[in-house]
Amino acid sequence: MTLIEATPDETQDTQKFGCAHCSCTFPTAQQLAVHAFRLHQVRAEESYYVQSEVCPGCLRTFHTTFRVLQHLRYRGNLCWDRIKDARGKDEPAQVQLPPHLAGVCRLPAVRKHHGPLRPTARQRSIRCLREEIAKLQGEGDEDYAWWDPDKEVQLKNQSIALFWTALSDWFALEAPTIVDFHNLFFDCMLSMNIEDMKAARLFIYWIENELSDFVPEDDQVQHMQLLETAYMSVLEDLRPWTLRLRYKELAAQLCHLEQADDVAPRPTQNQPQSRRARQHPIEMDYANMVKEEHERRQWRIDCRPQLSLTPEQGTFYIIHLYAGRRRDRDFHYHMNTLLQGSKQAWTASVTVISLDTAIDEAMNVHSPKLWSWLLAAAKAGRILGFLLGPPCETWSSARHEVIEDAAGHPIKGPRPLRLADQCWGVEGLSLRELRQLSVGTCLLLRGLWLCVPIALSGGAVILEHPAPPMQADRPSIFRTGIITLLLREGWLFKRHSFQQWKHGAQGVKPTSLFFANNSIPKVLDELALQSVERPTQTLIGKGHDGLFRTTVAKEYPDNLCECFAHAVWRHISGLPLRSDGILPNDFATELAVLSSRVDPGKAMKPDYQPTG
Repeated sequence: MTLIEATPDETQDTQKFGCAHCSCTFPTAQQLAVHAFRLHQVRAEESYYVQSEVCPGCLRTFHTTFRVLQHLRYRGNLCWDRIKDARGKDEPAQVQLPPHLAGVCRLPAVRKHHGPLRPTARQRSIRCLREEIAKLQGEGDEDYAWWDPDKEVQLKNQSIALFWTALSDWFALEAPTIVDFHNLFFDCMLSMNIEDMKAARLFIYWIENELSDFVPEDDQVQHMQLLETAYMSVLEDLRPWTLRLRYKELAAQLCHLEQADDVAPRPTQNQPQSRRARQHPIEMDYANMVKEEHERRQWRIDCRPQLSLTPEQGTFYIIHLYAGRRRDRDFHYHMNTLLQGSKQAWTASVTVISLDTAIDEAMNVHSPKLWSWLLAAAKAGRILGFLLGPPCETWSSARHEVIEDAAGHPIKGPRPLRLADQCWGVEGLSLRELRQLSVGTCLLLRGLWLCVPIALSGGAVILEHPAPPMQADRPSIFRTGIITLLLREGWLFKRHSFQQWKHGAQGVKPTSLFFANNSIPKVLDELALQSVERPTQTLIGKGHDGLFRTTVAKEYPDNLCECFAHAVWRHISGLPLRSDGILPNDFATELAVLSSRVDPGKAMKPDYQPTG
């Protein structure tokens, strides 16, 4: 690529500064300023705020008005920020050194005047935001925007039951519409015989805390997108909802302003030289990802791949990819328990392997040796069961939430790296964030790459990831073009959403499964814990230990591991397999030995570790 660039000499000869009041031009900005002052009486804007030798921003005495003017022109001291648009303009004054100080070089600036300093523009904005938040809180008190439904448990439970009934009635309609949803739910709120805004707050509570538990039936899935549009249109008509949204926006702005450094950027000494236009435009592949992803979401499979039968002879494998550290009663444990408890002879030919760098550094999926072995085993139909949970830290909806400290003040947390329409990364990220995105995306795509040949050869596949958030602008792997393509028509892969807290998770974490060749939804329903209570704490922000609360969701609870193992076992136990196969090769045996070691004291590793 050839660039045509002007030389410094050419730039100085061609660059001119034109006067706004006449046709004169000058080679420097300083000469233009002298011309404008002498002929057109144009003064620097700062001079209209200088009426004495005292700076009105910091109250220090500079002995002459000329030095005050110089002081205000330096933006780093923030004095100009304090007085600009906050103090009225006046005629410029001129104060010179008294005769007895004439000839003294650079007298030090001293503060002779006392009193509070004017606030900076940022401080004024913070004050205005706090006043607006206080006013908003007062308005919300009258409209039940901040009322907690948990204080009236009986009313809350009654309203939730009514909303679930209304939702069932909506799905029962032959062709449900948004108008039908409005009619059913507004009638439901009016039937409670309480204040309208209080009923609206109960509806908001149901949407935010209860609707995420809803798992649609097969015939209801087609209406889920319409349901999201319908309840959002109802929320937009409710004043408590608009007040709560406005409060979140103001709180986020206040958090940003309070954490910003109150220092103006130092002006660059050497201004960049002007350049001529490039000969041709530069293709920006990163910026084109949004358009390319939109095209991928319209893809269709014209010709379905041919399904193949699982080989009858071993050896066979059950792989848990991105398994985390080995621990008691994990998926590996439950899978081995089911295999060893079976009386079928072929189970001796099945090897369970957990793969993760937290177990051993050699288990890096980017390793050519490991990746080649996995891909070859998948294409040969040797992987009977495949469980994986790609890292979700770059996809997490928690990045979009306002985090508060123990006192309720907003604090800064990890910023969003993806959006729904920019699912592979937003623009303007740092190098560290781009590396973090790269790791998360590569691990997801490699896992999906293995899912396809395993499912096509009859193996049971289960991919776990957070369920798509209710907010349409937030990212989810289930909104990407590749997942949408594989789920389309449901001929091979299917999707199921459930609540992990019903299986012992410490927080509320709506989860979706991308699965094939197994009955995991039925198993989850059968083995769900009956005595467990729904957690009240959401996995947002940091705990008292300083760690993010999402850390507890990195490892599956015992009951969920058991459900995954049973779903895989029920599938493979019905296959016509024989035990007279070949033995695992040395590499597979080495992996099996490494993954068989349980180390309860081993710490979890972060999803992303920056390298030097």
